[in-house]
Amino acid sequence: MNDEPVIARIRLNPYSRDVQRDLRDATEMHRTVMRMVPDGLGESPRSQAGLLYRLDETDTTSALLVQANRLDPAGLPAGYGQADLKSLAPMFTALRKGLAVRYRIVLNPAKRERLTLEAKGKRGRIVPLSGADADQWWLRRAAESGLQVHILTPTNMPPVRTRSRTPTACGTA
Repeated sequence: MNDEPVIARIRLNPYSRDVQRDLRDATEMHRTVMRMVPDGLGESPRSQAGLLYRLDETDTTSALLVQANRLDPAGLPAGYGQADLKSLAPMFTALRKGLAVRYRIVLNPAKRERLTLEAKGKRGRIVPLSGADADQWWLRRAAESGLQVHILTPTNMPPVRTRSRTPTACGTA
């Protein structure tokens, strides 16, 4: 287990049943990724771990990029894939206010549906956002994180779905 922010590039084994399951079901992928962070992180362990992940797929390969404050690829199922770790400390050290940075991020923006007053105490379903609503979601979240977005070039993608066909919001890197 490392004690500094890292990014792991995991070249997924396409023959692994665990990988096949995770590629079909976003909830299962989230569970697998969470196995790489320490236990006992409280009520919001993903947030406490600083965990973000993104799946990069081509016609021939799939790689999972996972970023966290502490990460241990030994938590992955046997045969899941080859993990290479790289420290993010030098990059974070180089960041300074006003520095222009280009980045690519894959998001699955969603909001919880508002219910009427009669439904008090119940939770609305999670609704995926797209188009201008998704752009506004990211601009709000970026500003809350201290980012000043100068150029936004969105690419529409289908929402991530769980096996139950209910859209889910996943943190991604």
